[in-house]
Amino acid sequence: MKGILLSRLGQPKEIANAYGFLASDEASYITDTLLTVYEGKVL
Repeated sequence: MKGILLSRLGQPKEIANAYGFLASDEASYITDTLLTVYEGKVL
């Protein structure tokens, strides 16, 4: 946990935000990439 700034693991609802982004029109041009979820934000 020392390496995580929020000192906790992400909750399923928080991680689901990344999947929601990928399913949205905003991600329509994203192909073959590594999606990093960092403290609830998609980087």
